[in-house]
Amino acid sequence: MPVAGAVSEVRYVNLGVRDLAASIAFYTRAFGYQVLHTADDDGTGTARLWGSAEAYPAAVAVLGPAGATSGLLRLSGWAAPAGPARTGDTRRDHGHYAVNLRVDRIDEVRRRIQDDEALVLSEPRQWSITPEITVWDSLSHDPDGTVLDVFEIVEDATGFSGSGIGPHRVQTVAVHVPDAQAATDCYTGLGLRVWFDKTIDGMTDFFHVPGGVRLRDVNLYAPGHGDGGRVEIVQYVGLTGRFTDAAPPRTGINSITFEVDDLDAATAALCRAGGRPVAGETQVDLPMHGPARSRLLLGTGGEAIELFARVGG
Repeated sequence: MPVAGAVSEVRYVNLGVRDLAASIAFYTRAFGYQVLHTADDDGTGTARLWGSAEAYPAAVAVLGPAGATSGLLRLSGWAAPAGPARTGDTRRDHGHYAVNLRVDRIDEVRRRIQDDEALVLSEPRQWSITPEITVWDSLSHDPDGTVLDVFEIVEDATGFSGSGIGPHRVQTVAVHVPDAQAATDCYTGLGLRVWFDKTIDGMTDFFHVPGGVRLRDVNLYAPGHGDGGRVEIVQYVGLTGRFTDAAPPRTGINSITFEVDDLDAATAALCRAGGRPVAGETQVDLPMHGPARSRLLLGTGGEAIELFARVGG
């Protein structure tokens, strides 16, 4: 399948939150992130992006490691937040599933998460992602119920995951889909590449799924950017799911953002692979990236994917 051209790693994970100050405090304390940018947003640009007749104002903060320009969290503290993007049953809700965050010491971060009273879903467990990579992995919630897959790399014989010295930018955003192959085709059409594609057995208690359900897991990366900003396709084989609505001002993961060199070509590539546009093109001004042409599309899992190309770039 022809691809769209150059595509970045995930620049932003866009999270709607109820209490911006509380969310900033949680992520800076638990993960050592810094506030890289703040702004007040009147909501008109977001409304155009989502094709909404109503604007939803928000106070915005961009968080991440110092100096990072991708793998960032862009938090929108909605003035009038709606309900969560997901029902809370992550086994069945399609769409954006979790934010995967790498840490250097999972035991220390686990204590900080618990101190902030976020719900711990699964205690740390050691397992091998691939024969070359072993991790300590855990599942938790942030203050708004967004699932966080927090992990520590024990061994990486490939060197693909980069330095073990954090803080680390967002490693992957997991997307729960009804058909892993269709979703993989969508992201490879955009220009991402498959790092690994495997089916996982024996982790039903960790993922809180019924016995006999298998997890197909496809991890994709932007060429030259394996150490963060990846996409993880998740399909629970043997368990039916449902599509969810993550539009603003819902809380949780609203969308993910990629930079592309050709917005029209990237849009066409996603549509050929099963994506569909939400609204027309709009002009945006992105923190640390400046003025851009932008468009929002839905992937095959119903997840919102924002594409942007810098004006004059």
